[in-house]
Amino acid sequence: MAGVAECKKRRAFNFSQDELEALVQAVEDRKHVLFGKFSVTVTSQSKDSNWKEVADSVSAVCGMLRTVESTKKKWSSLASDAKIRGVLQRRDQAKTGAGLPEVKPLTSLEEKILAVMGQVYTEGIATGTEVGLDELCEQESGEVYQSTLSDPESRRVILTLMDSECDIIHLPPAIAIPSPAKKKKHTGLQEELLELEKEKLLLMREKLNIDKERLQLEKDKFEFMKEYLRNRGNNIFDLSEL
Repeated sequence: MAGVAECKKRRAFNFSQDELEALVQAVEDRKHVLFGKFSVTVTSQSKDSNWKEVADSVSAVCGMLRTVESTKKKWSSLASDAKIRGVLQRRDQAKTGAGLPEVKPLTSLEEKILAVMGQVYTEGIATGTEVGLDELCEQESGEVYQSTLSDPESRRVILTLMDSECDIIHLPPAIAIPSPAKKKKHTGLQEELLELEKEKLLLMREKLNIDKERLQLEKDKFEFMKEYLRNRGNNIFDLSEL
């Protein structure tokens, strides 16, 4: 196991191997709460509390603070990658012929992650029920797993999955490309809103002008009454002298 001094040299966003192993172990120990369905015992508070414990467990490895958000994202990334690699390995094993395997064997950490998710790959057959990735995506909407396309194996993973009928990767709404019709409709709505705002400004301007005119009338009325009272006072004073 790498020493604490070596771990502290790493940049905050770069998880060490020891941290990854601690993360997977901590998630495995709490998977029934982290990914379980809500019930009397499994609540939002209990899930948050367990994720905090996971983050604390990872932070204790190297003495580097890992937040709940960063540990969730790292688990999501690890689970997505392991899921893809597991599918590719099954397909590679299912191929006929005595050729060399094209996909590298799963690492012990990847096998452990798949076991946590409920997928145990044995001789190319997946058994069990998936948990972990989909549940986490529901809890953390908007988190998108980004593959490294510069790696040839990663590119092959993406191209293979594009032809797959499996629903392994869900296209996040954030990167969905709208159709031209939707773009046109959206633009039309923006123009209508802009016109409404313009009309609203014109009405407000007219109302302001009316208020100004009303204020001027009140001012003129006040001056008239003031002058009237002044003249009336002078007339009364003149009559008293007679």
